[in-house]
Amino acid sequence: MLTVGQLAKACEVRVDTVRYYERIGMIGEADRTDAGYRKFNEEAAERIHFIKSAQGMGFTLDEIKELLNLAEDDGANCSDICKFAREKIGDLEKQIRQMRAFKRELEDLVTACSGDGRPIKSCKILARMNSKLK
Repeated sequence: MLTVGQLAKACEVRVDTVRYYERIGMIGEADRTDAGYRKFNEEAAERIHFIKSAQGMGFTLDEIKELLNLAEDDGANCSDICKFAREKIGDLEKQIRQMRAFKRELEDLVTACSGDGRPIKSCKILARMNSKLK
């Protein structure tokens, strides 16, 4: 059994992250000592490692909850996970296209910037960003 601090250290996350995952049900609720300290089992560490791995692949916490639910569903199978992963690939491809467009736009703005020390009010980059807000 691990304290919240030991679990956080073992999983390389912050203590408040462990508490948050517990609060939103991503890891099981900890047992409590007589003094009220949280004590987590090894399953909590495995869950946190899973969460971090899935986040590293671009999954959000809500998506990871769905993956965890599928993993615990006796009626689910590998094709369910594969379908979920394919959908995520589509989402990531869309994000990549958007990021490339943002990069091109920013490169164009940097190229157009004279960088000659003009007052900030005449900065084309900031002007473009302000126009996006309106």
